[in-house]
Amino acid sequence: MGESMLQCGAEINRVEDTLSRIGKAFHAVRTDTFVITSSIVLTFVFEDNAILTQTRRIAQSGRTDFDKLERFNSLSRTCCAQSLPIADFRRSVDSIIHRKVPILPYLIGNLAAALGFAVFFGGTLKDGIAALLLG
Repeated sequence: MGESMLQCGAEINRVEDTLSRIGKAFHAVRTDTFVITSSIVLTFVFEDNAILTQTRRIAQSGRTDFDKLERFNSLSRTCCAQSLPIADFRRSVDSIIHRKVPILPYLIGNLAAALGFAVFFGGTLKDGIAALLLG
């Protein structure tokens, strides 16, 4: 989940906080989380002194995806608020990762942004239409 959050554009503090909260939700008595843009090191220590550590190299960053970030945040809040079986949590993470975004609203948003920025920053309507077409 942390890897996917980074690839969606989440800030470092958000990823560290979310992973720490999830560890506590799954009954870790201690969580050590270290995140930078290219790596995650995560350790959970449980009551029976079992220690789980995982390191992930983040080889590529994706494009900013606020919809996925909101879904990850919602899942983490749900996980912290109620007991969620690990299998259900994993399925939820996978469904967020593999969710297909409808292309039409995405394209319309990009075109509207191109037009809007061109006009907002002093362009004429012709400039806006040119930006829309190039966008």
